[in-house]
Amino acid sequence: MTPRALDRSARTARLRRGALLAVVTVLGGVVPLLVGGCGDEDQIRISLVRAGDGDPLGAAATVEVSVLSDDPSAAPLATSSFAVGESGKLGGKIPYGAAVHVVARGLTAGGDVVALGGSRELVSPTDKGSSLDVQLFIAGTDTFYGTFDPETALPTGPDSGLPGLSATRLSDGQVLIAGGTEIDALGQITSISDIAYIYDPDRGTYRKVPSGLNNPRAYHTATAMRGRPSSILLCGGLTVVNNEIVSAATCEVFDPANESFTPVPAPLNLPRVGHAAVLLPDGRVLLTGGADIAKVSLGCGTCTRDDLLLSTVHQKAEVYDPDARTLTQVQRDMIAARAFHSALRANKNGRVLLVGGEDDAGTTLASTETFMPEGDLFTSGQDLDVPRTRHAAARLPNDDVCVFGGLSDRATLSSVSSTFECFTVDAFGTAAKTAQLPMFASRRDHCAVALSSGEVLLFGGFGPDGNALATAELDAPGVTAAQAGVPLKARALHACTGLGGGGTGGWEAVLVVGGADARDGLWTSQPSGEIYTP
Repeated sequence: MTPRALDRSARTARLRRGALLAVVTVLGGVVPLLVGGCGDEDQIRISLVRAGDGDPLGAAATVEVSVLSDDPSAAPLATSSFAVGESGKLGGKIPYGAAVHVVARGLTAGGDVVALGGSRELVSPTDKGSSLDVQLFIAGTDTFYGTFDPETALPTGPDSGLPGLSATRLSDGQVLIAGGTEIDALGQITSISDIAYIYDPDRGTYRKVPSGLNNPRAYHTATAMRGRPSSILLCGGLTVVNNEIVSAATCEVFDPANESFTPVPAPLNLPRVGHAAVLLPDGRVLLTGGADIAKVSLGCGTCTRDDLLLSTVHQKAEVYDPDARTLTQVQRDMIAARAFHSALRANKNGRVLLVGGEDDAGTTLASTETFMPEGDLFTSGQDLDVPRTRHAAARLPNDDVCVFGGLSDRATLSSVSSTFECFTVDAFGTAAKTAQLPMFASRRDHCAVALSSGEVLLFGGFGPDGNALATAELDAPGVTAAQAGVPLKARALHACTGLGGGGTGGWEAVLVVGGADARDGLWTSQPSGEIYTP
């Protein structure tokens, strides 16, 4: 079924004095919801947009609509359940000018959630006579749907820089998508993009940032920093100098307030691609490892991402200070030189766990190490059961860090792992590891996003045969790995990020964007995005 916006012909209603009226269009039915507020002209107008094939509320007995604050532990400001297409009143009080999320859930008679949709962070009407239009995409649970513009029903997506792009969620729930490569039919890099987009999950659209990046970059890091709105630090990656592909030694900061990119005054201490970046508890950003590649000309016959040779893999780390806007090399070396590793921070104690990767001899690493930010100190950790590089990693809600798949031998591209391992990092920097557990499929160069359920969504990547995968799975310790939904596209070298908000009773989803399909040696960029609803 073609995605379509639902009937909005009755989106307004007579307002009762002394109340803020929310008019909700639910699959053609109009539900006026009376919520706290004041003034004769104050309104919240909500419409639900069908996403994906079929009727997402076909199995639902009721629809629950809630208005939630930005406090993840707070009860809903207002909520009500009603039959699909019928009217109902929503009691509660919504302050003027408050940060809110609107959430809709389709429930069976037994209370199971079968459809879900929600808004990004919005601000309620600020004064008398103002109004707010809210649009929610609602989709069946455990499904994928392609991003689209409900006004035209046409698919949407970025149109440049698809393999090697980044996707980073902003504090208001929108997503910054930046950089990436252009490739030919054999996967050779033909150019590197300096284009960036803002994805709006409430509209389904990708809006090009007018200023663009200061430097073209791909396979870089893009780290959300502290603050509201949160700035994004983009560092390193591949870039182009004198028509040659080289490792970038530059960083720049995206300011969402004016949608501009500002160069960090000083360069990185070392050019880096295949590095990792982590936000530390004190607001600094830690950059670890990575490599300087052997220069190659654009359009060469051997310049796919896998063809690039790592001439020097770094054993040095550095930190970015957002207040001073400086990059300072960490005095102590890392335990091992590593690139294409993973690095994640444990929230409970601020320790950063570095896992796997590869060195400049082409050896895939099984070693781990922990960074302790209070002393800028690296300590050795427990080895992996299986060496891993070009894997994916995620931090679970219980603060454990898990690593998934990857190559066990960088020299053999068919050595793709089908297992994952998890670590618990204690306050002393010691990481205790579980035994490796089976995944649903072998994959590398995929993405991983942790869900509030404790499961991790893995999407796409390359299989042992070198073909891109059109599968996704849900993995968690103690749970049998299972396929997740039916992805729309085969993708590798893509980007993923979590969407959602509202805390308890809120909603979540995962945006998957860009990348490339590779099939029997022939490559195709994927200028599209898709959303997974858990």
